[in-house]
Amino acid sequence: MANKIVKDSGLNIFVKQVEVPESAKTGTLVVVGAIRGLTGYDPVKGMDGKFYCTVDTAAYFRQDNVAEAFTVGQTVYAKTDGTLTATATGNTAIGYTDRAKSAAAGKLFVQLTPGVTA
Repeated sequence: MANKIVKDSGLNIFVKQVEVPESAKTGTLVVVGAIRGLTGYDPVKGMDGKFYCTVDTAAYFRQDNVAEAFTVGQTVYAKTDGTLTATATGNTAIGYTDRAKSAAAGKLFVQLTPGVTA
């Protein structure tokens, strides 16, 4: 996905070292259990053979290819393939919008919210 970090959280408490898929690239949205966030760099192979990188769980980012309209403050969900949607069923809440996106075309601005979701 074409995620552009607008502003990272800037707080160490929201940046975690997380096991991620080897295929993740810088700025990839990952969902690992209750951890949701953007990767800070391409994964590095650890001594255990697994891949790790930092994940910012409170970043503010933009995604340009979301084909749905959103209102200000609307919950944003991630599908299992990492694409974003307004549909809750079967998807994981990752944050909310802070700008309206009135048409399918256009940029979606998302504030990630760290924490467990129902």
